[in-house]
Amino acid sequence: FSSLIPSLALSLYFFTQPYQTLIGLPLAYFGISHAAAVFLGGIASRGAHTLERFFSDKQILLGIVGTMILCYVMLGFVSSLWGLAFIILMRMAWGLSFPVNTDIVNRLAPGHLRATAISLGNMHVQFFMMTVPFLFGLVADATSLQTAFLGLAAFTLVACTVAFVRVSRVWDL
Repeated sequence: FSSLIPSLALSLYFFTQPYQTLIGLPLAYFGISHAAAVFLGGIASRGAHTLERFFSDKQILLGIVGTMILCYVMLGFVSSLWGLAFIILMRMAWGLSFPVNTDIVNRLAPGHLRATAISLGNMHVQFFMMTVPFLFGLVADATSLQTAFLGLAAFTLVACTVAFVRVSRVWDL
């Protein structure tokens, strides 16, 4: 579970340059827009502890997932420079997900299993990063980039719903 949300948000990295090409962003601005998105993701990451004071884990995680789904849906429909705002928002959600997930694992995993739990989570991120973008890249190649974004939105909704249901059995979300 702790690897699903970050890896689904991180899948956007593989589709950012094709989207920038789709909207006609000059190549010289690719790096600038990426740097701005990563910088704002870092700011979101630093603010995670503040959010945790005002919202429960469940509210934060649902907010991150809702933001991810919204961004993928909007990228599926918006083919203009305005779409970069959704890329930036998604990177901010990704930046927020790591400290929140790590904090949850640190609180829930017993001390003697904590490093193993974090290591397995990181391994799952790598697995999802090998499969999810590849499969949706095939969708983009066969149909369109917008269709792949809508597919990612649907996949994120289903996968995160299943994860929340499974986790709620052992953890009071």
